[in-house]
Amino acid sequence: MLRTSFSIILLSLLIACKSAQYTPQVESVTSVEITDMPQDSLSLSLIQPYKNQLDKEVNEVIGYAAKDLEKSFPGDLIYFMTEAVESEAEKVYGKDIDFSAMYSGGVRIPSISEGPITVNKIFELMPFENEIVILTLDGATVKELIDHVADQEGSLFVNNTQIVVKDKSVKTLLINGKEFDSNKTYTLAISDYLAGGGSDMGYLKKALKYEPLNLKYRDMMINYIRNEQKQGRKIKKVSNSSITIER
Repeated sequence: MLRTSFSIILLSLLIACKSAQYTPQVESVTSVEITDMPQDSLSLSLIQPYKNQLDKEVNEVIGYAAKDLEKSFPGDLIYFMTEAVESEAEKVYGKDIDFSAMYSGGVRIPSISEGPITVNKIFELMPFENEIVILTLDGATVKELIDHVADQEGSLFVNNTQIVVKDKSVKTLLINGKEFDSNKTYTLAISDYLAGGGSDMGYLKKALKYEPLNLKYRDMMINYIRNEQKQGRKIKKVSNSSITIER
């Protein structure tokens, strides 16, 4: 009798639970725009002097471009960058450097317009923290580098060279106006990223010597432009470096 009574009570509870329905309660919500919040005048007064100083520094005009410099082929912007880095690197290295190389993919804006160049523009151009290193390469590795230039047909640039390419093969190569000598060693100024094999340049890890300068690519660019401005010279590609692609 006790078991029957318990079963009836349990069955009644299950039916009651099944038949009960939950009705959600919806509360009204008032949205608040962030602009409705009062500004903290104390915080603003503390930050403003630093902001003003930062704005002054990044908007400083450090030089002037003689004409529009484009990164697209024939790559006057990139050749200018390699010239600037080589010039500044030689001051630190204390010796002549044979050439410098730059990939167009590492240049983050398509051009520098004719006229004033600001610090901010160079940060836009080179936002990365890459530093410049000097590699000493044997002739075989230099050939791999130039073959890579030929294969890319206008996205990898090496200054102080005149290269003629046909069917993605090197037809003619001059370095500093002289025929390439496979028995010589050459020095290359390049970013630590590319020296470490980035952008499919793993062959550079075969360098005979790797010498860091502990200077950022971007800072060397800024120093070069400032120095040119002090000399009264506008920024442009100055070397006769070129890639000629025969069809």
